[in-house]
Amino acid sequence: MAGAKGAKRKHENGKTETELETKAKKSASASRLTLEKAKAFFEEHGIKVHLPAGKDVDITPLAGFQCDGFAKRLTKYCQKKFEKPTPIQACTWPLIMQKSDVCGIAKTGSGKTLAFAMPYLSMSRLGELDVFEQPCASPRFVAMAPTRELAMQIAEVCCELVKALTAGDEGLYPVQCIYGGVPKREQRQAITETGVDMAICTPGRLQDLVEESTLDLSYVQYLVLDEADRMLDMGFIDSVKALISKMPKAGKRQTCMFSATWPATVHALATKFLSEPVHVGIGSVDEGVVANTAIRQIVEVIKNEKEKQTRLLFYLKKHYSPDKKVIIFGLYKKEIAWLETFLWEKGYEKVIALQGDMSQDKRTQALADFKATRKTPLIATDVAGRGLDVQDVELVINYTFPLTIEEYTHRIGRTGRAGKKGLAICFFCPDSKGAQDEKAHAGDLCAILRKANQEVPKELESIAQTSGGNKATKKKAHPLFGSHFKSAEQMAALEAKKVHTTFDSDED
Repeated sequence: MAGAKGAKRKHENGKTETELETKAKKSASASRLTLEKAKAFFEEHGIKVHLPAGKDVDITPLAGFQCDGFAKRLTKYCQKKFEKPTPIQACTWPLIMQKSDVCGIAKTGSGKTLAFAMPYLSMSRLGELDVFEQPCASPRFVAMAPTRELAMQIAEVCCELVKALTAGDEGLYPVQCIYGGVPKREQRQAITETGVDMAICTPGRLQDLVEESTLDLSYVQYLVLDEADRMLDMGFIDSVKALISKMPKAGKRQTCMFSATWPATVHALATKFLSEPVHVGIGSVDEGVVANTAIRQIVEVIKNEKEKQTRLLFYLKKHYSPDKKVIIFGLYKKEIAWLETFLWEKGYEKVIALQGDMSQDKRTQALADFKATRKTPLIATDVAGRGLDVQDVELVINYTFPLTIEEYTHRIGRTGRAGKKGLAICFFCPDSKGAQDEKAHAGDLCAILRKANQEVPKELESIAQTSGGNKATKKKAHPLFGSHFKSAEQMAALEAKKVHTTFDSDED
């Protein structure tokens, strides 16, 4: 580049670099909330921001889609498609554009994909990141997600943004979605012929392609861990650590971590792989797991499991119509298959199942049909419980209670998204004969209902008062990260016991 270091470069309009920077800063500040409005915004959405000691960044949230450094085409795209940024977007966009690592804690359906994809593409457009000629097997952007469905959803949003940014020339920033359950040969071919700039992956398949040298992670400039808590719950910790070790170190790459909950395992991961991250919590992050208050929750305590069939038909008769999106959650693949047959025989001809024994093509088609309301209700295992952005789901029914209270909040989080109301019904069977003891979750479920200002059934409260309902469980709370906090030593001992398990979401 011509010119001495530090010289003021003149532009075609005759203005100096300094003048343009001043104008840009004024424009950027105009899109930020005032101090008074920012305080009200934080209070309204229950936002907590934690800055590392000595870190100097502006944490003022955005008032709209204009942010210093954002590509104009992306700003216009968002303005046409959305009314305003979500709280996690408004808070994290300025931080990421200031090159800070970020930990975002927000419920599912809060717009996290745009929160991390918009800044990356804008920084690329401005030339703030090194650009590689395509086709290239060295992605600059890597996003890891726990399930193939979530990876596909992230990739879909990224493709839309790339199209908007490049006016249709997606070859500049090729997006590749890499997950298990399909032949590796097709993914290798796509990388070889098209290249990869943005790699959205499940950890298991990404590790396979890296170990066979199909992909090179040594030039990654921007890393995203989405649904980080879920990835650790599913036993991906070893794969995640191995993959990150092949990337530039924290500080040389920018890292964003997003999660709906923030257990100590996630905190330990953030401490190890992020450099002085700013933590942004949306909602009651200091109170443990919290459900979306836009969702009306009904919990029925059922003594005999056989009663669930009658109650399911009762609620479907009351709330179902062929043009409504309804999700019914079960726990096991066989249970899902049985429910599909049961409802078909009862006249619900549009019923469709989604579970791990289905081929990837059938799973993809089932989701597409459900999104378009060609099929409904959707009967699903927890493979569909997290991260899927399906609009306008009006009803969620927990036919069988999940294995964890966190999973309960994520299941019901399929409804009540994007500012809309939702209804979630749960059949709670304390005397269930399944693989888990449901009554052990009674106390946590009561707490979830109370925090969301929902009615707590007297029968559930009575169960919670017993030792079996976890009344006697004492939990150490962390001031920022909530209940279930354990020390670093405790977490290290627990992680040492964790072994990767192949779930529905990441088979080869």
